[in-house]
Amino acid sequence: MFIPSKHEPSTIDQPPPTVLIIDDDPLARGNIRNVLAADGYSILEVETLDDALTQGECLDVAAILLDPKSDSENLQLWLNQLRQRAPHAFVVFLTDAPALSKVVPAVQKGVFDSLLKPIDPTALRACLKRISHLSVIQRSLSAEAHARQRAEVQNHLLADAVSQMGDCVIVTDCDLDHPGPHIVFVNEAACQTTGYSQAELLGQSPRILQGKSTDRALMKQLRQALSAGSSFRCQLVNYRKDGTTYDAELFITPVVDSDNRRTHFVSVHRDITQLNETLQALREGEEQLRAILNTAIDAIITIDYQGTIVGANPATYRMFGYREDELVGQNVKLLMPEPYHSDHDASLERYLRTGHARIIGVGREVVGKRKDGTTFPLSLAISQIDRPPLFTGILRDISALKALQTQVLEIAAEEDRRIGQELHDSVQQELTGLGLLAQTVSEMLSTDIPWATECEPQVAKIRKMIDRVAKGIGETGRKVHQLSRGLVPVEIDAEGLRSALTELAATVEERYNIECRFTSRGDIDLTNNFAATHLFRIVQEAVNNAIKHGGASRIDISMIGREKSILLEVLDDGSGISDKPSSGSGLGLRIMAYRAGLIGASVQVSGGTSGGTLVRSIISRGNIDHV
Repeated sequence: MFIPSKHEPSTIDQPPPTVLIIDDDPLARGNIRNVLAADGYSILEVETLDDALTQGECLDVAAILLDPKSDSENLQLWLNQLRQRAPHAFVVFLTDAPALSKVVPAVQKGVFDSLLKPIDPTALRACLKRISHLSVIQRSLSAEAHARQRAEVQNHLLADAVSQMGDCVIVTDCDLDHPGPHIVFVNEAACQTTGYSQAELLGQSPRILQGKSTDRALMKQLRQALSAGSSFRCQLVNYRKDGTTYDAELFITPVVDSDNRRTHFVSVHRDITQLNETLQALREGEEQLRAILNTAIDAIITIDYQGTIVGANPATYRMFGYREDELVGQNVKLLMPEPYHSDHDASLERYLRTGHARIIGVGREVVGKRKDGTTFPLSLAISQIDRPPLFTGILRDISALKALQTQVLEIAAEEDRRIGQELHDSVQQELTGLGLLAQTVSEMLSTDIPWATECEPQVAKIRKMIDRVAKGIGETGRKVHQLSRGLVPVEIDAEGLRSALTELAATVEERYNIECRFTSRGDIDLTNNFAATHLFRIVQEAVNNAIKHGGASRIDISMIGREKSILLEVLDDGSGISDKPSSGSGLGLRIMAYRAGLIGASVQVSGGTSGGTLVRSIISRGNIDHV
């Protein structure tokens, strides 16, 4: 509530005032000094008016005891100058009886009093007591005048501020009886908001702003709070002069005087119609967004910059098998198998430190881990929100898609096997037969034939052509044999993938006459034929790219078994990979990435440290058993 301030004079005892003695009689000054010193006065002494006017110490004196020695005309001039130096001082003449007639005009012109010499201590004390009392009153009046002046300035500032406020300010009297308090002040904002003029509102009850949509129960609570001397805050419906309504946020409080008696009510309200409409639109949008999130088939997870899950939709809980209270507040790596589980925090910290994004804004395939420990393939898209600082991930279970892709690849592999078998069993045998037939014809032409001597040049030419045909058929047969073996998938046994990669390196050396080596270390044995086949195809594609597009003269294939994963690397010394692939290129890279995605592996293609191209593929051991 508001309590107006009130100036009250200080009741603290004032210290004895300072007295200035102007007298060229040392004896007289000494007598006065003794009296003043005994009563505790501060004393200043000079001999002449000229001495007083040349000093700067008389500004704060309360009384000036002056023995005039000049005529009244010059005396008045000196007195005027002295009052300029000591505007609040009371002047008392010290004079003897013969000179009294000279000072009477001066007394009439503003001298406070006169004392006859020799100075009577009692009369002096009485005179100074009156001066002290008047000085206190004078200071009090001056302080009160300054206080009133400051209050008036503050009141003007307050009135201007209230008048120019953007919020509506209405002041009423304190009568709560029917028909209610009467308006005694409104600012311009209240007139603009309500449509009423100041003249139309003054003297009216604030009920002029109420209507049928105004909450009566709320008005009853407002009346009860004001009757109890309390402030009240609420939102209600007000009516403008034209009958239209607006939502108002109201704060009303009593004003009390210094005796704590209620004098007025001050209400401040603002039109929040547009704000409420905006909030309603936000609520509706939030409800729509929540409905979308709750009905989405994809999992949507929000994490903070520490990787802590702050929210998820129902699809997330169904997908991973967790309840909401089991997931929210946990680190998102809970949903990741190794090695992603161990690498996640470092990857997040590296991104926040460097700003270098690997997956943000780019969709990719990852592997998720359910509550029961099983893993499954996911399509992941991550976006970043600046305010508040969050990451949002959208995940889709692509197990069905992967199963379909697997079936397609198995059908394609079966077709490759059929074609390879056909090439081996049919085409290659036919080529072998044709080669033998050509060889037989060549041998027949080498025997003695009666007409051979006569046609020797033609026979030699025919024999040479038949030899070339036989050689070409043999070379084609070998190529068909290699092609048929490349089309037949890897047959896995305890050493299946290791043996297949060793044979691939030997075939490359033999066929392309380049150096190709395969090395391995650690536990690299695989019993999953599907995973082994795709790893082999990834290496095979990397080797073919190195030969056909990189012009490599050396290729190193390595396979390293780690505790939680298996690493495959293909490093060549070719021309390297271009940062800007030409149109139509990159099919082999996409095929490698596609095959890696089917088995939950990753593929990275980069330049080698000494040139050429390095292809790295990593598969988690946890994924090997679930593909």
